[in-house]
Amino acid sequence: MEWDGEKFVQASDHLTPDIESYRALAVEKAAEYAEANAPWPVNDDCAAAN
Repeated sequence: MEWDGEKFVQASDHLTPDIESYRALAVEKAAEYAEANAPWPVNDDCAAAN
């Protein structure tokens, strides 16, 4: 949005992230986090019913 002196007007299309530029880093860091925090706690009282 840009101010034209009287009101805000759309200046460009919506911005979209360039996911491919950081996908490998996100996957790597997620795996590191999962490994560092394993085993995941389990609450049997909250188990999903089928």
